[in-house]
Amino acid sequence: MTETEKRYAKYLKRFFLFGYDEAFTVEQVLNDEVPRELLLSIRPERIVDWLHIQAYGKEKIGGEDRPMECRSSTLGSYKKGLSSFMPRQMVTWDPVNEFGNPTRSESINVLVSKVKNLK
Repeated sequence: MTETEKRYAKYLKRFFLFGYDEAFTVEQVLNDEVPRELLLSIRPERIVDWLHIQAYGKEKIGGEDRPMECRSSTLGSYKKGLSSFMPRQMVTWDPVNEFGNPTRSESINVLVSKVKNLK
């Protein structure tokens, strides 16, 4: 396993601690021990909330808030890391049917762009 895979596994581990109160070790993530049903239950809204905390230091942000905790490139790395474990990696998120890769949703792409434009 590469250093990148280990780093991405840490991102997923941290996301689950925030969004789902699920505790997985990096080894469990890398050994595909995260239940597929749990991965399929992830919605873009929870990822956005988690990314808000990573960038802004809080889950809910307002118009005057600025990203002080990380840059858009870091958010892009988080997004890519989570995406690498999604069962439907190549499928764009369909908000009507709630199907696909939630990291490929418009809301997440808008957030990353917003942070990029504010830095």
